[in-house]
Amino acid sequence: MKSQSFHQILSGLTILIASAAILSIPAQAAVTGEVVAITSGDTFTILNSNNQQRVIRLAEIYAPEPGQPYYEKAKQVLADRILNKTISFERTAWGKQGELVADVTLNGENISAWLLADGHVWVYRAYSDDPRMLELESDAQKQQLGLWAFPPADRVPPWEWILSPTGKNAE
Repeated sequence: MKSQSFHQILSGLTILIASAAILSIPAQAAVTGEVVAITSGDTFTILNSNNQQRVIRLAEIYAPEPGQPYYEKAKQVLADRILNKTISFERTAWGKQGELVADVTLNGENISAWLLADGHVWVYRAYSDDPRMLELESDAQKQQLGLWAFPPADRVPPWEWILSPTGKNAE
């Protein structure tokens, strides 16, 4: 009887240790990939460790759309910063076109925050509730950095511009 109690205790401890090990694994670990193409000021393609390409859209921001003032500049700035470099990312959602929406860092720096601080993009208010991001955008606007140097008529947020008569959804 004693040995059976000992085995039950040992079995229970084994289950407890295994459970603790499983629970300590992070739910979403950062992944890395080399940036191989830039699609826009907030979207790019990476090559992962399995030699597969993945389209990634930066979380919490929205860059100018094709046809908008500053589109080419925003795209070039992102390319200059991350093209042919290894980035780390953590998925936050899946986008409407099947792209991975992610928090992306390069050498520990959040790329969305960097683009906002330099005035190259807007906070995507429909998908961001981070007051730090809004503050970065506000500071760039006050300093008239990047797209904020344009006259107000030329800095229509992309989510409004695509619905306008000149936007990409115009017929």
